[in-house]
Amino acid sequence: MNKIVLVISLSLLLTGCSQEVKNPYADIELNPCPMCGGQVVINDYRYGYWISCDNCMLHTGNYESLDELVKTWNGAESEE
Repeated sequence: MNKIVLVISLSLLLTGCSQEVKNPYADIELNPCPMCGGQVVINDYRYGYWISCDNCMLHTGNYESLDELVKTWNGAESEE
């Protein structure tokens, strides 16, 4: 059984773990975080999409439509 685990682990190391994972949303332009000005990212899960800030952890709720999420986010302005 240890040999099977070793083979699977080695196979994952050689094939999948060393490859860079491409962000499928990297081409979508997003405004910076309205709270801190930080960089934001699009996240997805089986129930929809949301945006979160890497700096202050601000995040939106879930949206079923990626297009609607981006339009809403980019339309948001910080309160000054």
